Amino acid sequence: MTVTRHKASAPVLQSATRRNFLGMTVGAVAATAVATAPALATAPPDIANVRPELRAAIDACETAREALMAAKAEVDHADRQLTEWERQQGPRPTSKRGAKRWDRKVNDQRFEVMTPPWDRQMAAENAFRAAQMALAKVNPATDSELVAKAYCAVVFDAVRMAGPENAVIGFSVALAIATRHATGRLPGQVLA
Repeated sequence: MTVTRHKASAPVLQSATRRNFLGMTVGAVAATAVATAPALATAPPDIANVRPELRAAIDACETAREALMAAKAEVDHADRQLTEWERQQGPRPTSKRGAKRWDRKVNDQRFEVMTPPWDRQMAAENAFRAAQMALAKVNPATDSELVAKAYCAVVFDAVRMAGPENAVIGFSVALAIATRHATGRLPGQVLA
């Protein structure tokens, strides 16, 4: 950062790089989006005027999200059970042999308690990602479909997962808007 003085002689910080400026701009836009997301999430989208394939994709994504939330709750419950079990076992021994035996016992219990719910959560995440991708692949043909997909991007792209997260629905909405700007029509719009 460099400090320059304007005619009023007040020091002004200027960004030394374009990357810094872009980072600050993206950060401000993201903060604004996060601040407005709860308001958008409370208003349901108007899916009465969307095509059946988009409605089916939205319903599938919602079903997969609910299954993922149930699987995450199951993992949290198993983790609380494991923590309680460890607390009941008492403190970890200080001797090398006792600590080794205690660690083995805890690891065996962790494997037994955590593996089944974790596997179910991973399967639910994979199903949710597939549903997100299916929703992202449906091209909007009307403005109401574009708004419905934008709403879905706010709701479904914000779901936290253990694996990699991508805002695929938001990207598809951005591409639809860019296509509309460049060509004057939406990607799914049929020319008459």
